[in-house]
Amino acid sequence: FDQWGGGVREMCERGFINYVVQEKKAFCLSPAFTPIPEQEANLEMARRYFTHIGPSTIHDAMYYFHATAAQVKDWLSKLPVSTAECEGKTYLYIDNNQTYDQGIPKCLFLAGFDQLLLAHEKKESLFLSQENLRAIFNLAGIVMPALMIDGEVVGKWKKKNKKLLVTMFMIQQGRAAYRAGDFSAAAQMLGAAKTPDEIMGEADHLRGNALMHLGMYAEAAEAYAAALNDGTYGKRGALLTNRGKALAAVGDYTTAAQAFSAATQDASYATPFKAYLGLGNALFQSGDYANAGT
Repeated sequence: FDQWGGGVREMCERGFINYVVQEKKAFCLSPAFTPIPEQEANLEMARRYFTHIGPSTIHDAMYYFHATAAQVKDWLSKLPVSTAECEGKTYLYIDNNQTYDQGIPKCLFLAGFDQLLLAHEKKESLFLSQENLRAIFNLAGIVMPALMIDGEVVGKWKKKNKKLLVTMFMIQQGRAAYRAGDFSAAAQMLGAAKTPDEIMGEADHLRGNALMHLGMYAEAAEAYAAALNDGTYGKRGALLTNRGKALAAVGDYTTAAQAFSAATQDASYATPFKAYLGLGNALFQSGDYANAGT
């Protein structure tokens, strides 16, 4: 047994047991059946995928099925797929000739682990912007219930104590306020873009910059430290340099020097001279004149 199913999951996948159709979670023995041959089953799943979840790219299907490009292309060669071009990418789908008597609702509440999000490569999703990726796909492997408006995920929701709680993504508004020079509003909005325990590098990075403009250096250092926890965000050199500046501004030159020194180790950092300048100044201010000169 483990949190992802363990032996119970394997028995389900092998057709020995299945869930009982009821609200309370329970299993029962599966009725006897003859499994579909693997190649035939894969082709049938691909047909259902491109019929009910497409349009999707080949990359999306590779992500969903954990398959190779050659496998996906082999399935497509045997299916009656149509194509559509969007933003330089080719999307594939199967037209089932089904008609609908109404349009897609303006507002949709997607369930946790919703197929619309899981069926497409999350870093290339048409529905979820990258800046909000970690708010829905967190680092613990949980896919949060999402709020979609006009085809775009703009927030998340949960039900607690018989109440519906909706958290709107504030990062876009925070970014706009920052660009407009309203650093106080930007800091507030970017702080509201995530819960305290959420990891969202971009929001914390920009919030740190806003706090620096406001002269709130200790808070800015904490924001940069939080952004560094997001390994997928990158920009370690810039974050460490900014953190060093914030620490130096409050007189913590020893820790500032450590941050600047770490920044120089980031080979992808485009402007390492900023880290070296900060390091030299922090060492000088802490009385280490010899190393400051080098």
